Amino acid sequence: MSTHIINQKSAKKPSKCIDYYEVCNRAEGKSPKTISWYSANLKRFRNYLKSGHLPDSLDNINTKLLREYVIYLLKKNRYDRKD
Repeated sequence: MSTHIINQKSAKKPSKCIDYYEVCNRAEGKSPKTISWYSANLKRFRNYLKSGHLPDSLDNINTKLLREYVIYLLKKNRYDRKD
């Protein structure tokens, strides 16, 4: 019973979900470039969570957090451009 609880908790970690999503995409026959792009973007979001010392659990991801991430990306892209 406790093993099931541990697995259930680890399944809510973004890194575990990213790995699982990658396997699903491969099984669906998506191209390697598409899979790589999806995984890279999901890992960027995971790193955003880590860098902001935000809880590393899918239970803590909500609309507000996702909108803050979009704003972060918009600002980051604005300042990263080499105009």
